[in-house]
Amino acid sequence: MPSPTTSKLLQLSKRIELPPNCLFYVDPNLDRGRSKLTDLAGIYGISKPRDNLLLSPAMNTDTNSDGVVDNFISGKDAGVTGAWALDINSQKLSILSSTGGGSVWALQQYMSVSAGEVISVSAESKVEITNGVIRSLILIEWMNGTTSNGTNQSSLNSNTAFSHITVTATAPAGTTSAKIYFRCYTNAAGAQGSAWFNTALLVKGSTAQQISDPHQDLTIIDAEAWGPNATIVRSLNGSSDYMYCGNHSNIDIITATPQKPLSVFGVVNVDTNITGSGYILCKNGALATDVQYGYFYAIDNTIKVWLNGGERSASGVVITRGKYQFVGFNWDGSSIKIYVNGNVVKTSAYSATLTSAANFAIGRRVATAYAKGLFGIQLITQSPAQDVINWAKKIKLFERYGIAA
Repeated sequence: MPSPTTSKLLQLSKRIELPPNCLFYVDPNLDRGRSKLTDLAGIYGISKPRDNLLLSPAMNTDTNSDGVVDNFISGKDAGVTGAWALDINSQKLSILSSTGGGSVWALQQYMSVSAGEVISVSAESKVEITNGVIRSLILIEWMNGTTSNGTNQSSLNSNTAFSHITVTATAPAGTTSAKIYFRCYTNAAGAQGSAWFNTALLVKGSTAQQISDPHQDLTIIDAEAWGPNATIVRSLNGSSDYMYCGNHSNIDIITATPQKPLSVFGVVNVDTNITGSGYILCKNGALATDVQYGYFYAIDNTIKVWLNGGERSASGVVITRGKYQFVGFNWDGSSIKIYVNGNVVKTSAYSATLTSAANFAIGRRVATAYAKGLFGIQLITQSPAQDVINWAKKIKLFERYGIAA
């Protein structure tokens, strides 16, 4: 792998030319190190990047050492003894004792909410139970002035490693603001345990998107082009970093035709020292094997394609590790073609109707098969692969990453 430099601030070009019939497009050049994933997946493949509306979203700083992350307010319910601390670069909330149901929380107010406005709140969270039932919970409390106007919530219910948790809801009539709670909750007396939260996100819109990597590593691969033309990639470590992209209905591809195929491509530079396999892009359900579609690299140095919960590209295609390549696949309903740097390198027959899956991530499959390496542009379109390749050549994508077509 190269030894690139890292920048915290770049002045980037605002002009974006998307692939034809683009459904989803991620370019690390657009992220600028903020706690969000640039999502251009609108009705025509385009929507403005959504800024995080929470303050101190990393949830890992406590400048006054009161145990509560900066810009958040602490609190607890009656009958609960609680504790607040920063731990594992996260806000830790603990229930030390309880005489009944209740919670310990950190909250932040979101002002000027209109009735009918959709907001999404998400975070990476984990739970550790000492006794009884403990949940990690995100709750939106809608407010009409100082009066509660209803709630929406989502929770993790058992011991777990860090996992993504999100709640998406529509503000009811009369809403003027909202309170965003991150809670350690129990519904029974005698419960004890803790919940951790980090990398929190509040966005307007139907899906919270998030980069789970708390240090937001953006790496320059062309230090000479320091400025608008700099090429940036995201570094994933193969064990915990990934980009959770939510559940977009527009990329819930069930069928494909030659006129409207599924084309999935990306710039990858797989680490030369990996010891396992890693999903580059994956749309999947709750189970590790429940993959609607995706592509990944395997320990035998091959790129493989999964559709409908199974590997559909036979032995896959050998790639060179430690080198930038533009790889991906096109499925037209009856055959899968794998491309490397603009050329078809393998064709496999496959006909099916795909089963919908809720999760969409770059860099992992559920909690397994994390990707390791440097990753640039990733995209999903419903155009023939040649149209995508022509687009890549038009915007000089190969030149940007030093790829030989």
